[in-house]
Amino acid sequence: MRSMLRLCDMYASHYKIMFNAGKSRCMRFAPKYCSHSRPSGEKPLFYINNHAIEYVDKWSHLGHIISSDRDDKSDILNRRNALVGQINNVLCFFGKLDSAIKMRLLFNYCYSLYGCCLWNITNPAVEYVCTAWRAGVRRVWSLPGTTHCALLPLITSRLPIMDEIVKRLVAFVQKCLLSDCELVSFVTRYAIWVGRMSSPLGANVYHCVTRCGQDIDSILHLTPAAIDQCFGRSISPNNVCRANLLAELLLLRSGVLTFSSSGFSPEEVNSIVVNVACY
Repeated sequence: MRSMLRLCDMYASHYKIMFNAGKSRCMRFAPKYCSHSRPSGEKPLFYINNHAIEYVDKWSHLGHIISSDRDDKSDILNRRNALVGQINNVLCFFGKLDSAIKMRLLFNYCYSLYGCCLWNITNPAVEYVCTAWRAGVRRVWSLPGTTHCALLPLITSRLPIMDEIVKRLVAFVQKCLLSDCELVSFVTRYAIWVGRMSSPLGANVYHCVTRCGQDIDSILHLTPAAIDQCFGRSISPNNVCRANLLAELLLLRSGVLTFSSSGFSPEEVNSIVVNVACY
């Protein structure tokens, strides 16, 4: 590392440029078997432009927070907080629009889930992202907080958010396997078929295999539409009926359908919505 940094100093001196140590950071990744990190005084020092580079426990690289303990929790929580902020902005600025339009805005402006294909998807913090998204969907449709989670994807005609994350992970791995860069392709193949559960990427792929009900060779060749069908097989017919009824009731409550043709008052419709959604 010091040899490479000396090359940077030589390059900077020759071409009259300056590398800023204040924009660089060092991070030490301890072995898994190491129960405690070494004291800070024992960390090797590195310099750029004769200035020491600061050590940190976590740092953002290309929008993805990397932690020295190799735990994705910080990045996942950061993404969850960003998601909550985006949902609040949409509902604040477009609160008077029809719920169906607000739902489209949520998908367009709040559904990027940037970096989710890099997470350890078995990390418990991923559920915080899923919970925040489901809360946003309930707010868009003015549904009770206890509305069954299984009904929300059916109302929005989208996959559950956890399945969407799995789908994006599979697409990411497929692109890595087909990458023109031989190193990227090799590392991906090694992680899946050699590293397996001891590799973060391999463990993610095997989790996807279990969730989709496919063998590993099949899932890595599935199209996005085929992956959607894998998840669709587990949908309960009873939930489909309830979701269809709930969707009609929401249209009735929003005024798209008229109360005169239904014979129900607005209060009665709202009471039925609560019962269908929550019980």
